Amino acid sequence: MSDEIIMAKVNAFAQELRELGVEDFIFAAGSDNGMLAIQYDGDPRGICFLAMTTLINAMMEGVSDTLEVRSRGRRKDNSEGME
Repeated sequence: MSDEIIMAKVNAFAQELRELGVEDFIFAAGSDNGMLAIQYDGDPRGICFLAMTTLINAMMEGVSDTLEVRSRGRRKDNSEGME
């Protein structure tokens, strides 16, 4: 699919969101072959809030798989004793 086709689909979806009353949105898509589609619309503060919230959620999701959590909610102590 070409970038133009992807952006046409994104623009159509953005219009549907506006018709449903969505005021602020961010849409980003990428593929293995390097295609990228980014669309955003709304109040700059709302867009920044959405972008930062998405970034933090993605970072936490990526990190949460690597942390070993005990039943008490603490990370496993992997430190070696100081001798």
